Amino acid sequence: MYEVYALKYGERDTTACQFFYREPSHEPITLHFYVWLILGGPYPVLVDTGFREEDAAQRGIRDYVSPATLVARVGIEPDAIRLALISHLHWDHWAGHGLFPAAEFWIQRDEIAFWTGPAGRRRERRA
Repeated sequence: MYEVYALKYGERDTTACQFFYREPSHEPITLHFYVWLILGGPYPVLVDTGFREEDAAQRGIRDYVSPATLVARVGIEPDAIRLALISHLHWDHWAGHGLFPAAEFWIQRDEIAFWTGPAGRRRERRA
């Protein structure tokens, strides 16, 4: 049996038009930041790594708790994470990779190709 933990590590207020592509609304929204921990297999698996405290301070993230701290609260030491599945390479899904020093990171080949190719190098894509 598997257990999946949604570990919320921070939040930030913004507007819909700042977050959703081609959204004209200036309605306020709150972004909630999560990593996911999967237990029950031969070893714990982390989905996304979140980001570090410096990123949180720089981007106005409220109620930040390190994803490594949250994983430890569930009973798994951060260096016991041997596999992290990275959904995509946006800063809030990947910038915390150093918090899990023993992890091997699995990232889709097409995701890497995008960010290392001409489109990913465009200034407006850098965050």
